[in-house]
Amino acid sequence: MIKKFYVVHSEAPKVHPSTLNIINSDVFYSFEEAREVLKESSDIIPEAASVLELLPSRAGPRGRPDFPVIVIEGLDATGKTTLTESLKGALGAALLRSPPQCLSPFRERFDQEPPLIRRAFYALGNYITADQVSQEASKGPVIVDSDLLEPTLVVLLTLDPEERKRRLRDRGLIKTEEEQKLDHNQLFRLKVEQAYRRIVGPVCVTVDASPSADQVLREVQLLIKTKCHL
Repeated sequence: MIKKFYVVHSEAPKVHPSTLNIINSDVFYSFEEAREVLKESSDIIPEAASVLELLPSRAGPRGRPDFPVIVIEGLDATGKTTLTESLKGALGAALLRSPPQCLSPFRERFDQEPPLIRRAFYALGNYITADQVSQEASKGPVIVDSDLLEPTLVVLLTLDPEERKRRLRDRGLIKTEEEQKLDHNQLFRLKVEQAYRRIVGPVCVTVDASPSADQVLREVQLLIKTKCHL
């Protein structure tokens, strides 16, 4: 028996087949996907409903801000917190973080949830912070510790791996799974830093964070003055 086959035209899929089951992934590519996970889990996690009430009404692109948005990036123990606090005072800028303060009461609960729910929670925190950045940047300069919108300047703090581990030990921090990967896999760590450097759009400048906090602050202030005219 001879079987006949026909080739017919069909439209290209909207997404690659590997992403068709994206709802079972821990990565979210839209505000709606992350929000839907919390909606579905609100019956068993009462705190989810409270988080949903805090979400912005829209999460689409916004116009260019009136004032500079300066992002300070870097791995743990590179001095981000010290630098952002110092810049806040030196520039009279708003300082925003992700996850935002409004989600602090819920973090302990969601940190106990499976990765899908936990990362949906933190993804939505990024959208809340992005909305706050847009609002604050209409009134004055903004310092933020996450690259959420297209900023004016990105400062990437880098540190020798051994010095970074020493600082973590001195702070008595419990390492996350990601931090353990960074310690044991040099290639993984380099990929993380390279990903920061590939940020598209704004100027991304690498700053050595090994000198004293005052020296790092002066260097970053000079960068901001040059790049952002503040």
